[in-house]
Amino acid sequence: HLLSEPSVLCTNNKEAEIYIGQTRSILTQGQQSTTGVSNIVNNYSREDIGLTLKVKPRLSSNNQVTLEVETKIEDLDPSSEQQADRPTTTKRTVKTNAIVKNGETIVLGGLIKRVGGQGKSKVPYLGEIPILGDLLFTQHSDVEREENVVIYLTPYIVRESGDLQKLKMMLSELEEVQERYNSLVRKELEEKTGISVEEANVPASRRIKQTPHQRNLSILNGEGA
Repeated sequence: HLLSEPSVLCTNNKEAEIYIGQTRSILTQGQQSTTGVSNIVNNYSREDIGLTLKVKPRLSSNNQVTLEVETKIEDLDPSSEQQADRPTTTKRTVKTNAIVKNGETIVLGGLIKRVGGQGKSKVPYLGEIPILGDLLFTQHSDVEREENVVIYLTPYIVRESGDLQKLKMMLSELEEVQERYNSLVRKELEEKTGISVEEANVPASRRIKQTPHQRNLSILNGEGA
């Protein structure tokens, strides 16, 4: 699914940066106060958690753009969630140079992250029995999936202010076309597979263990939300 669709206006041969995410306070050091009172003084640093994209374009005379691109994604490690003030972070970084024509798109991939979780499947009806149903008639399993972030980057050369207005109108029209296309693709996939888009986001290892009756029962019970 689409995470974000930002845009940035760059100057020739000058670096521009986009940051999408949140800033967290992380404990870096704790020390005792020197005032004679046994107080602990904590020092915190501010850490950006999210996506950082740096772009430096250079224009050439033949309507081409040389792009220096650096992408960094920083996430919180789920295993350190219990230590709210000292979380562990994971970083994924891609650096590349590319030469493209005006309006052409480059694709940055390989930003893969493994995400773990828990899935469960129930025996119809018996699995709904309070306490016993969860202990005897429900199968719990650890599931793992891969999340791959793909970035599409398209440069447009803006030589004067009028070109910028035309570009905004064109991008708005493309966004509407993309939304209609995505809607048609989702509908076609649901008709061919019988699986809704929401259900497709559930790991396959969890779906395979459930019969159609179990899936319907899970939806009625609100577990698929």
